[in-house]
Amino acid sequence: MRLLANFSEEERNLLVALPYRAGLWLSRCDSTGGEESDDAEINALRSIITGFSEDFLKSEFVEEIMRETVSRKDMWPEWEKDTDDVPAECTKAVEIVAAHLEEKDTASFKQNLMEIAMTVALAYREFDDSQPLIEKLKIYMQYYRQRLMAVIKNTQILSLDEYLNISRAEHEALTRLSAALRMEYREGLPPQNLTSAEG
Repeated sequence: MRLLANFSEEERNLLVALPYRAGLWLSRCDSTGGEESDDAEINALRSIITGFSEDFLKSEFVEEIMRETVSRKDMWPEWEKDTDDVPAECTKAVEIVAAHLEEKDTASFKQNLMEIAMTVALAYREFDDSQPLIEKLKIYMQYYRQRLMAVIKNTQILSLDEYLNISRAEHEALTRLSAALRMEYREGLPPQNLTSAEG
């Protein structure tokens, strides 16, 4: 727990709970898929939390958080309460991480939470082929608008099939989560400040 040791116990509790809570918050934002969808998303959440804890391609800080999230599995039922607070908790967590760690660690922390939420959203196909044509067209237009912006910004975008897997409510929730995590901003300490603080 080398990097997590930089935080108070209260701060660590927040950071370690957020991977589970952010995924759960996303899964609860939409009821269109029904109980089957909810079960698929919860199973996906539990699988991704476990999988991310075993993924050594992430930053050391995120690895620490994910291992600790899994080691506190007995706390997951408690973490399922009051998930409406998750966006505010994400903003607070980013501020805490940025104040203690380097920019790369802050960016990795944000990206990890977004990846978890995205994977939960992709867990069950909620696009309804029977909905009115105008609604389908809106969804396709949104996708192609985002695809164009991705080309302009030289960023990656989901495939059309993946995009259709995510309901409108989930898209809105992902946008809200991205804003709460301040994904557009680079923040955190420069490497020399962190080194001198630890020295």
